[in-house]
Amino acid sequence: MADSISACFKILDPQKRCHSFEILGFDFMIDDTFKVYLIEANTNPCLETTCPILQKIIPDIIDSGFRLALDPLFPPPNFTKRMSQQIPLTLWELCYDSQCDDARMEALYDSYERGSKTDRKKETGEEKDEFDEDLIREEELDEVYD
Repeated sequence: MADSISACFKILDPQKRCHSFEILGFDFMIDDTFKVYLIEANTNPCLETTCPILQKIIPDIIDSGFRLALDPLFPPPNFTKRMSQQIPLTLWELCYDSQCDDARMEALYDSYERGSKTDRKKETGEEKDEFDEDLIREEELDEVYD
């Protein structure tokens, strides 16, 4: 999951807002040998409680997420006594912390960008135009036929 966050670092929170969090939905599949496969990741996961299991799990996930993200900033009066204890905080894993990871990710992305431009210059002897000429021709043809 941390790799997924790192891969979309630039677009996940482009304004770099402080004290924000997201609950992401990761869908997995398990094969007959119990190997786990990531099917998809959603920034807007479905939180419908359409069956008894989801009616128990979804509210606990939301409550635990709020406890992790909001309670340290705005402690409730009954901080030690919470409604839901089905999913303890110890089962959550912080997969990205902007205070720790932003500088590393910025350096990684900058290094990649510099490397890509250098590679292009080496291949062509000059900086290649960033527009895909075939795609532009296709779009022009589409406009003609529309």
